[in-house]
Amino acid sequence: MRYPVQIEQQNGHYRASVLTVPTLTKTAASRADVLRLIQEALLEHVKRTEIVYIDIPTIDKPPAGVDHWLATAGSFADDPTLLPMLEEIYAARDDE
Repeated sequence: MRYPVQIEQQNGHYRASVLTVPTLTKTAASRADVLRLIQEALLEHVKRTEIVYIDIPTIDKPPAGVDHWLATAGSFADDPTLLPMLEEIYAARDDE
C-alpha cells in the first residue's frame, strides 16, 4: 500500500505526517530517520486497523433535465405584495 507522507523541516529536525491518518506523526534528526519511523508507525497502525467500505442508500434524485427553479415558477402569481415589491426594487436599481 502507498500512503502520502508530508515531511517538513523545523528547527533542525524533520517531522513526518501521514496525510490520510492525521494523528500519525513522527519527528527525527534526519530525513532518513523520520521516514523509517513513520513507516514503522504506519505499519503498526495498519496491523491493528481495518479499512472497510459501506453502502448507504441512494437519495432519490429527480430525473435528469428537471429544472427545480422552473418548477417554482408562478408560485407567487397570486401574491398581492409581489408587484409593489418588484416595482420598489426596480426603482431603486434605476436610481443607482
